[in-house]
Amino acid sequence: MKYLTLFILFFVSIIKAQLVPIIQFTEIESFIDIDFINELHGFVVSNTGTVYKSTNSGKSWLEINIPGNKGVQAVTSGSDGIVFVAGFNGMVKRTLDGGITWLDVSVAELPDAEFTFVKRVSSNSLVVAGKKGHFARSDDNGAHWRVSQIGKENINNVVFTDFLRGWALMDEGIVVKTTNGGITWSPFHVETAGKDVKGIIEYGNVMMVVGDQWLFTSSNDWGMTWTTPSATLIPHDLVETKQIEQNVFITMDTAGYLNSYILESGGIYGYTVYTVKRPQRRFFGFWTKENYLYAVTDGPNVYTSNDMGKNFSSPIVTFGGRPIFSLQVISKSDYIISGNTPVKDGKSYGYLARTTNGGETWKYTHEGDWVNKEYYLSNGEGFRVLERSEEHSSNSGVTWSPLTTIITGVIISSQSFSKELGYFIVTDTLTKPRNQSYSSIYKRTGSGKTLLKNYPGTRLTHLDFINSLNGWTLRDSTQFNITTNGGANWRFTPVVTPLISSYLRFGSSSGILTTRSGRIMKTMDNTETWSLLFKDTTLRFNSIAAIDSNHLIVVGDSGIIFTSANGGSSWTSLNTRMEVNFSHVKMIDSSEFIVTSTKGGIYKGSLNDPWFQAGGEANQVLPENQIIGNFPNPFNNSTVIEFFSSESKNVIVTVYDITGRQVLSDVINANHGNNRYSFNSGNLNSGVYFYVLDFGGKREYSKMILLK
Repeated sequence: MKYLTLFILFFVSIIKAQLVPIIQFTEIESFIDIDFINELHGFVVSNTGTVYKSTNSGKSWLEINIPGNKGVQAVTSGSDGIVFVAGFNGMVKRTLDGGITWLDVSVAELPDAEFTFVKRVSSNSLVVAGKKGHFARSDDNGAHWRVSQIGKENINNVVFTDFLRGWALMDEGIVVKTTNGGITWSPFHVETAGKDVKGIIEYGNVMMVVGDQWLFTSSNDWGMTWTTPSATLIPHDLVETKQIEQNVFITMDTAGYLNSYILESGGIYGYTVYTVKRPQRRFFGFWTKENYLYAVTDGPNVYTSNDMGKNFSSPIVTFGGRPIFSLQVISKSDYIISGNTPVKDGKSYGYLARTTNGGETWKYTHEGDWVNKEYYLSNGEGFRVLERSEEHSSNSGVTWSPLTTIITGVIISSQSFSKELGYFIVTDTLTKPRNQSYSSIYKRTGSGKTLLKNYPGTRLTHLDFINSLNGWTLRDSTQFNITTNGGANWRFTPVVTPLISSYLRFGSSSGILTTRSGRIMKTMDNTETWSLLFKDTTLRFNSIAAIDSNHLIVVGDSGIIFTSANGGSSWTSLNTRMEVNFSHVKMIDSSEFIVTSTKGGIYKGSLNDPWFQAGGEANQVLPENQIIGNFPNPFNNSTVIEFFSSESKNVIVTVYDITGRQVLSDVINANHGNNRYSFNSGNLNSGVYFYVLDFGGKREYSKMILLK
């Protein structure tokens, strides 16, 4: 492949920018605690240490300002309206007016404590506990505290059966008991097998203890001996346990399963099992009273039930904590996103969500296994790409019918021109390294599919056909496969650049790509040659969108947004002042755009806003001499060393083995701009090698691995 080197000046004018979130609680990953005063009024705590209040059963939430908030981790309230929050650095705060004003009642004796648990024992008494065994109790609503450290393990729960008698339930299977209100504690024997303890209930002579990793044990003799009941009673890893009556006990696990247990003098009399069961969610806790049960999850979301967990409903509060996989803009007010949980034990769970009012409200259109995307053609035909199937809609998504399926692997990219014609890529797994993956390209005709080509040891992504014949696919994030005859034949380019994150096509032969190493590049001849438009290796670009081939917008990590109005010849950097990693960008119309973040945030901006029109002199940025890298790496026989030279001159390349022995020295007649040098291993043995480029006053070095 020919490679074009240009004299490049990067003109960047930096101006301030502001984006508007179009969904509540953008960038919050999860709600980690919940407590309600009654079925209408309650509070939740986010993983960022922020507290939110609802007055309508969780349908909407308002952020509560707590002066001196060092990071709230837990909340508790009572029917009298008094609310306490606890968190880092021994912090405890109290409000009597629903969060309007707060009184600091922190535990001064424990300035380093991280309280993850707070609970009111009576109208005047409360306890706080948390990491490293820290415990404190107040019997005058926080005016004075008695403190202790119960060992070194984390305290998960504190249960008092009366004013003086109680248990602290801890990690590593530790249970301790107090009979004097928490002044002193003594070990209490429970057969826990070292598993984290989360809940305990006592009724007469019957006791039951539950915890993580299948911990479920009971005693009929006040704890003298313990037995484990049948496996059907065993809960999963628990997030919270609550005693709702004297002898009724509810547990919730991380997957949303609810178990209700009834204790009688003869033992565990019976139990019922309800389930929220949202496999794409991780549950953190719940609140219950009478028939009401509210649960908090990642997302973050609040699931509400008025029939004790038999049925749940939940408005979409945000998509935080689940990275957005795709973003589709149907119209000015109609957007679709997909998101998936990280792969765990070979499994990922996903969702599709759609808004038709510009983001004011969202509705899940699909929840289940890993998903790719949902998109529509201009005639209203819709296509839904799931893990191992594609579906078709002829009525703008009202109903769906099966289109094609695969038996193994994952549909990683797909593009359809109609119900009768499309292309898709299947990769064998989402978790293997790309050089160990196996990818295949298929052509779909109706519900049938034809294998076009297999690519062992390769991961293909980002399928993009400009018409039914001319298509590109991204190969291993470094190069492209190209077809001009509908997939009958494919050619692949040599390595273009590493870490390609996204690309756009303009017409049959032009395109622009971005990389996670801070580069923007352009081709005008169907990937034969590429020119460097911009490079700053301190930046990480993730997505590109365009109004046309001249007006471009690029987003990336650390809140960066770059725009160009001249096809990439010069760029404007927008200072969003946001510590947010942007993942996708799409144009809504000729001025408005949407960006998403890696934590589920969704924002809207406009090129017509004043912050895009602000002036400012362009800052000229000249790149320095530097190594870009060698590709592939590791390599089998040969690899290409790419570097940037600030001027045309001789550059000396020297290669050493792991012992420091020189194995190669050569002089490169470098041009100004990007250069490539092909290194052939010859009869060298497999191993680690180092190469040094001497630019005449500045030396750069890097490492490469030879595998034969």
